[in-house]
This record gives sequence, C-alpha cells and structure tokens, in this order.
Amino acid sequence: MKKVKRFLIWLTVLLISFGFVAYQNEEFLFEKEHIGLDFYFDFAKFQTPDLPIAVFFVILFFAGLLIAYFASLSEKYVDRKNIRRLTDEVDMARKKVSELETKLASAQATHVANNSALSSGPADVPEL
Repeated sequence: MKKVKRFLIWLTVLLISFGFVAYQNEEFLFEKEHIGLDFYFDFAKFQTPDLPIAVFFVILFFAGLLIAYFASLSEKYVDRKNIRRLTDEVDMARKKVSELETKLASAQATHVANNSALSSGPADVPEL
C-alpha cells in the first residue's frame, strides 16, 4: 500500500508539473504548424495538416516509446534464454544433490548395520 501511495503522489506531482508548463506555454503549444517532407522530386512531397505543436510533441513522445520498446525486445529474448538455461542448470544441480543425499543415506545405513553386526560379535566362535 505504501508503494501505491508513493506512486500516486509522484504521478500527481508529475501531472501538475506538466500542466503548469503547458499553461505557461499555452500560446506556443497551441500554435498551428505543419511538417513537410520534400524529397527533391516533384512526385514525392508530403505535408501534414496544420496541427497544434502539442500534438506533434505527443506523437513524437509515443514514437520514442515505441522505438525504445522495440530496441529492448532483443534484450528481453536474450534474458529469457539465459533464465531458461540457468533454471535448467539449477534443476540439474538439485537432481544431483538429491542423488548424492540418497547415496549418503544408503551408505550411512550400511555403515550403521555393519557396526551393529560387529559390536554384537559372533556368538558361536569358541574362545582359545
């Protein structure tokens, strides 16, 4: 619950800060502009409609998020492969440990049985 409260407080502070900056720069952010691409060919010209600059900021922000997400996908798959490999190693080590514990238990049982047979001694052996 404490983490949720802290997150909500930071989110509120962040939103208020963005709102304050947007309010102070309202004239600039809502000024309408267009973006044009000219490939120096007559048939390849592109121009966006007149949109507020704030819309371009939002579009570029989300484009950056998508680029960062796709750039981290390869790391995600490499990490998943490493986790799978390390999990298999841990499972093999646990299996080896259980095999060794079983061997140890059987060796101790054999040792205890041999010691109890030797301590009681043979009853039929004549003394010299």
